[in-house]
Amino acid sequence: MSNRRRSDHVRTRTGRAQDRRDRPQRPNWKIGVALAAGAALMIGGRAPSARDWGLVAAARAASATTAATVGNVLNVRAYGAVGDGTQNDRLAIQAALDAAHPDDTVYFPAGTYRLDKSVKVQKSNLTLRGDGPQSVIKHGGDTGFDLGNEGAPLSGIVVTRLQFLGLPGQYGKDGNSAVAVLVSGAQGAFINDCDFVGCGGAVSNAGNPNSGNTYGTRIENCRLRGWGGVAFFCTGGERIRNCSLIQDDPDLYNLRSSHGFYIHSGSNDVQISDTLIQNCRKFAITVWGQIAGFTTSNLQIRRITVRDCRDGISLQQDTPQAARAKHVVIDSCNLHNVYVGAALQVKQGDGVQITNNRVDGAPSGVQIGHWADYEPNFSVSDLLVSGNVIDNCDYGIWAATSNGGTFTNVRLQGNTITNCKTPIALTGAAGIVLAP
Repeated sequence: MSNRRRSDHVRTRTGRAQDRRDRPQRPNWKIGVALAAGAALMIGGRAPSARDWGLVAAARAASATTAATVGNVLNVRAYGAVGDGTQNDRLAIQAALDAAHPDDTVYFPAGTYRLDKSVKVQKSNLTLRGDGPQSVIKHGGDTGFDLGNEGAPLSGIVVTRLQFLGLPGQYGKDGNSAVAVLVSGAQGAFINDCDFVGCGGAVSNAGNPNSGNTYGTRIENCRLRGWGGVAFFCTGGERIRNCSLIQDDPDLYNLRSSHGFYIHSGSNDVQISDTLIQNCRKFAITVWGQIAGFTTSNLQIRRITVRDCRDGISLQQDTPQAARAKHVVIDSCNLHNVYVGAALQVKQGDGVQITNNRVDGAPSGVQIGHWADYEPNFSVSDLLVSGNVIDNCDYGIWAATSNGGTFTNVRLQGNTITNCKTPIALTGAAGIVLAP
């Protein structure tokens, strides 16, 4: 006779007896949550079992998901989006955005969502989230997302885990200039873990630097493959890190596409770090003063890899009165095979530091001055070029005044230059101190 108690057997819906002790046990989430929080428990007089501890990961994952998704989740398909890459989904996506409240998430499940023009994000504290590269915003030759409105700046906007698809194989000279994410009136927007394929530009901050209405955009862990105009257009406060920009424009010389990063007149407190820029057909990064009465200051460019680009990192301006670059640090960058211009170029600026960089292959490793006929009376002051390693260049460091330009307190010290045809050339370079 069986020793099992009657209560150990239950009757299933099919009438078959099943032993309670053989059935899968329902997870005890209270145990899992408590253990995940680090509680010391005795369960029925015993220490937690391996199975109890197995609930910890699930509890932690559930807790993380809950923390990451505050508020409601609005699935764009519930508002009529189809995601087949053919139907125009703009109105459905706009309806989801308009229905969202602060702290809500607008969710794009895997699919390709075609837009005939931009969708407008006009509320603060919204997250736009997909499932990674499988969630595609097909914006073509139109702007994808427009973050902001005409009133007070928005805040708390997150765009994450989406792929933006522009016009692959077309570039600026072909008319491909539409930006995937236009920040027109949002402060502190966060663009994270997104892919940009064939867009006119990835992210453009369109605000006036003086107003600060687009200040503080964060861009992290994003990937670009081919772009038409400027990949990232900065106007102040940007924090950009852990990104990769790989251009696929096959035209190496004719400027069919444009810069990797453009830092606009009056941009302050911009940081770009730990990022790859490859095959760019213009400047990898340019700080360009265009507007009189502005100052572009407190820029940090650190640990950038520039590979196989037409031009490297440059500080320039249109006129002597245009925005000066002040307090700029270019540090610990690696520049390989810059094939037309200088790897590191300084044509204007006050208090610039170029330190601890590695250049391997360029017409000039570091080029200072060299002002053209349309650049009269420019100047560079308080420049430090130190601790750089420069190999395999025509000129290691080449400084030259021209067209009325001047140097003041330019110091070159502690640089290692090897395998360059002309290690150091100083032409009419009063104001330069050359130290060991």
